[in-house]
Amino acid sequence: MSASHNLNEPMELAVRKARPEDGDMQVWARRLAQEFTVDDLLHYRGFLSHRLDEVMDASLATPFALGSVERSLELVKVQEVGEFLAVVEYAVEGSGFHW
Repeated sequence: MSASHNLNEPMELAVRKARPEDGDMQVWARRLAQEFTVDDLLHYRGFLSHRLDEVMDASLATPFALGSVERSLELVKVQEVGEFLAVVEYAVEGSGFHW
């Protein structure tokens, strides 16, 4: 694991913990905006953006010959990282930050 990933593990756990059971993005984003500074969210957004590229590359590199289970696991990673990235961006925007 890279040092960058280790620094972001507490943030990932907090993002997971803040997620409402029904997955409501507005509630989730508000919780994150209350818990973290815009700077923290922007830093984590940068990490997630890079991580999304990594998991997408890994998903594309997974040969179809390995079977659908392995490919499905890779696609779940892509979906999860993408979802985290979307909610973090939503939280940043909700904090009044304009791109």
